[in-house]
Amino acid sequence: MDEKKLKVLAVDDDMINLKLLKTMLMKTPNVSAVV
Repeated sequence: MDEKKLKVLAVDDDMINLKLLKTMLMKTPNVSAVV
């Protein structure tokens, strides 16, 4: 049970990190232009 919970939390963290990266990329015109 604990391991499964930890895995879910890790996935949630990854999703949050991806969202933060996307928002940061959107805010910076140079990077967004490259991507």
